[in-house]
Amino acid sequence: DKVTVNDVSLFFGITPRRLHQIFSKELKISPKQYIIKKKMEEGYRLLVQTSTPINRISELLCFSSSYHFSNEFKKTFKQTPTEVRNMENN
Repeated sequence: DKVTVNDVSLFFGITPRRLHQIFSKELKISPKQYIIKKKMEEGYRLLVQTSTPINRISELLCFSSSYHFSNEFKKTFKQTPTEVRNMENN
């Protein structure tokens, strides 16, 4: 399921602003950046440990498109999902 900052703040019973303050203080990143980081880590794991198609991985991680997933992935890992998959399969 798609996870938003509002979902997380509601779960903990705090405001999104307070959640942002906590994340900034403890992790030095915003809640949104943390969510994207975790999605990217899971995307990387799925690419190297499964044969799941990239477009399906982007759907599983609730990205609006495989293009959006690929852009975020390249920003994070400096390689495209296809490059990582090909590198790991060699």
